[in-house]
Amino acid sequence: MLEKYLPHYTQLLKLATPLVLTQAGQMTVQLIGIAMVGRVGTAELAAGSFADRVYIVMMLLGLGLFLGVTPLVGHARGANDDRQAAAVMRSGFALSALLLPVIALISWSLTWVMPYMGQTDEVVRLAVPYYRILAISIIPFLLFTLLKQIGEGLSNTVMAMVATIVANLLNVVLNYIMIFGKLGFPALGLLGAGYATLISRIVMPLVLYAGFMYLKPIRHYFSLLHTAKAALHGVVRIFSIGLPIAG
Repeated sequence: MLEKYLPHYTQLLKLATPLVLTQAGQMTVQLIGIAMVGRVGTAELAAGSFADRVYIVMMLLGLGLFLGVTPLVGHARGANDDRQAAAVMRSGFALSALLLPVIALISWSLTWVMPYMGQTDEVVRLAVPYYRILAISIIPFLLFTLLKQIGEGLSNTVMAMVATIVANLLNVVLNYIMIFGKLGFPALGLLGAGYATLISRIVMPLVLYAGFMYLKPIRHYFSLLHTAKAALHGVVRIFSIGLPIAG
């Protein structure tokens, strides 16, 4: 009986293992920064943890909204309808153009209510500028998420893992330099962790896109984007699938 299903288990693990590592790596980006900030001071550690808890709500909201791309791209690919897959991708990019500024703006506006969340004045004072950097970083992070979901729909989960590993390694180096003031940089403390996160998250979609352009099977779908149109019903369909997941 096991021999009958073993090939399916093997294929599932081949797809799922990079997904697990990618998700863990995405959460590690901020974890590394906070771990290093803990050596700066307890107030900085409290402020960083506070800002991260607020930020993760918006991050998961945005992430969920783009999860509807994967099944739609995968369905079109399974039907050997390359142009439909490209149309879904185009609709995903159209949705991102609409959502990313809104999510970033809402994230930024949360700084106005952070003083009323039961934290001390010192924690809020340190947390707000750090959080604002994170609010900006949500734009490249969600762009990476969209590209990752497209890749998963095209049965490639490895490139997102590679991009995440590259970003995490860069994040460690930048945190060390910017938090503690190495290589001639000023010691920025908690703000240094924020800038390191922002730069690392800008790198993530760039590395992932470069990887996709290197892989001929995926590059083929991107080459069809100029012939595809982002129909309103396609944008609404992605949103309608992703919204309950985000919630």
